Amino acid sequence: AALAGAAAALRADDALAEAGRKVLRRHLLRMLERETRVRAGDILALKQMRVATRRMRAAWRTFGEGFRRTEERRYVAELRRVARTLGEVRDLDVLLEGLPADGALAPLAQTWRGRRAAAYERLMAMLSSREYGRFVDDYLALTGERGAGVAKRSASATAGEQARPLIEAAHRRVLDAGAAALGTDDDAAWHALRIAAKRLRYTIEAFRELLDERRAAELIARLVRVQDALGAMNDASVAAREVDAWLASDAAGVAETQRDAVRAYAAALLASVARRRRSFGSVWRGASGVTFARLVETALTER
Repeated sequence: AALAGAAAALRADDALAEAGRKVLRRHLLRMLERETRVRAGDILALKQMRVATRRMRAAWRTFGEGFRRTEERRYVAELRRVARTLGEVRDLDVLLEGLPADGALAPLAQTWRGRRAAAYERLMAMLSSREYGRFVDDYLALTGERGAGVAKRSASATAGEQARPLIEAAHRRVLDAGAAALGTDDDAAWHALRIAAKRLRYTIEAFRELLDERRAAELIARLVRVQDALGAMNDASVAAREVDAWLASDAAGVAETQRDAVRAYAAALLASVARRRRSFGSVWRGASGVTFARLVETALTER
């Protein structure tokens, strides 16, 4: 944790790969700091470790042009594998955390707890594997050495020069995704908006040291509100699908009163999704209006 906190700061004149190395190193150390607590069963640390893998994948999207393609492909693939294994556990934690304390839902909870235990065993096996150990060792070496993995084709553009086009492009993708999602019941479109908002936030955070701090903090706060709203929608939508899958495959032998309670829970989840989508406009305006666009512009120019 101390190493991550003391990681080298970005400079406007850093080459793209050097800026990427600093950002990747910071999140890698945060991931590793949480690993010990994950092994001890800490649910919050597991969530944070998964977030660290996502931030690193976002950093590879932002800074990957500065590295050799073989390095980029390898580490993105490895991070995806780690994130997927962490996600299998975390997704079930979210399902269980959202489940009401209702005895009639006990059979559903029992199934989810069993799946969670099996997913946690797979996670422990992955973290103890030689493949994971080799990945960590190699990744520490890559991010710890200036110039490691840098592509010969790497452009001469600096982090300061790339911040604006990358942030503005990510902002446009959010606006496009919002136009496609709002007013629809298309789960895929809403999910795409959630991903776009997350990537814009991570891009801003990657370059935060090069931006006006007050305005960057306000941009991030507005995006967090958007992410929270979209995350709650997504959690309810995923839970409804998981409940339907349980009714279709695991409800045999369960009392009819309990199946009815599970069906009512699924209906309540879907009603929650619809309600959250109808009220999303007020949150969305905070990240899609003129004020947000001005914050982006001034954050980039007034440091």
